Amino acid sequence: MDFARIRREARPIKLPEWNAIIASHPTLEQVPDRTGISPFSNERVVFSGAGAAYFVVDGERVGDASLEDGEILTTGIPQVVCEQIAKLLMASVFEDDRS
Repeated sequence: MDFARIRREARPIKLPEWNAIIASHPTLEQVPDRTGISPFSNERVVFSGAGAAYFVVDGERVGDASLEDGEILTTGIPQVVCEQIAKLLMASVFEDDRS
């Protein structure tokens, strides 16, 4: 499964609980804030890394996950890891066809 969604039926996943999982999970790394140029205003802005994590294997970033609208969207994270994260959140994993 290249793409997956982790979600709960009862209530949306919130940023503080997702942040706690990012901080405690051995294969997740918080995406840092970064500066760049806005394509709309051509001004320097800060792009927040809040709610986003890299999936890291042997020191290499090979996937990512982000909290969007109360669900975690994953790319390149193995099913078993998605299931671990879902269990911590009392959520479920769903295949996500983004083609």
